[in-house]
Amino acid sequence: MSERVNNFTVEPMGRFDEWMVKSIDPTNPELAARLGQEHIAYSFTLEHVPDLVPRVLPTDQDDTQIVTERLIGLGQVKAADMLVVIDGLQAGIPTSDRLPNKTAKDYRQRLGGYIGTLFEAERLSDHQAATIEDRANVSWLGVPAFDDEQVFVHTDPQKGHFGYSIKAGLRKPKVYDLEQAHFGNPLVDPTWIRTRHPQYARVVDEHLAQKYDSEPTKLESLPHATAFFSDWLLAKGMYDRMHQPRGNAFDNLSSAYGRVMLTHPRLRTVAEKVGQVASNLREHLAA
Repeated sequence: MSERVNNFTVEPMGRFDEWMVKSIDPTNPELAARLGQEHIAYSFTLEHVPDLVPRVLPTDQDDTQIVTERLIGLGQVKAADMLVVIDGLQAGIPTSDRLPNKTAKDYRQRLGGYIGTLFEAERLSDHQAATIEDRANVSWLGVPAFDDEQVFVHTDPQKGHFGYSIKAGLRKPKVYDLEQAHFGNPLVDPTWIRTRHPQYARVVDEHLAQKYDSEPTKLESLPHATAFFSDWLLAKGMYDRMHQPRGNAFDNLSSAYGRVMLTHPRLRTVAEKVGQVASNLREHLAA
């Protein structure tokens, strides 16, 4: 039975639904381009880090269809496993001009574009837009410190895009949905994990602190840089929901949540604390 996921049609295929088909109407040029980009991203991952992504079946279709292995446990992958996959993608895939390459200046310029568009569409007030811009002018100063690391960036590493494959009785975490992949800053993906899932903020922060422990300039730049990318990703999410609306309750709620978190950054800290308490409670009940 097919379903709509992020404006793409996804349907099972095979005797045990072990494969799934992701497709798009080729008359939609923007989404067709994203799926074409995903084809390229899968070619890189399957060549360099095949254990981190689902298998992809060869197909004689054009770039409007991808057939991939169906993973189990979608949305149940722990933060530590998600970070293992992200680190593997970053370390294992060499840069290429076949996908977009973004520098610190590119991210800053794009954030300005998101904010301007949201303001023009009356999704942000003049005061809100100006406040976010002022905040970004400060937080962005931490981003260039990481420009020497051009890595593979998934862009949307949320829980629902991770699952497990079973190989030789072992559960291996893997990641789906590479349609927004690019080469850029190594903090984008970890920041989205902690922003999208506040209960994982502490795990991500500890992971990054350990990763850059021997690089004092980057360690000092981390708080500003992650704050910038949190704004960048929340603004991007609002922009995407406006230009690619799904019209369902989740779409409306996620857009509203993004606006609240973007315009009231102190609430992110509250969400992190509440999420951590809820996560600890779940672990205690499961013990």
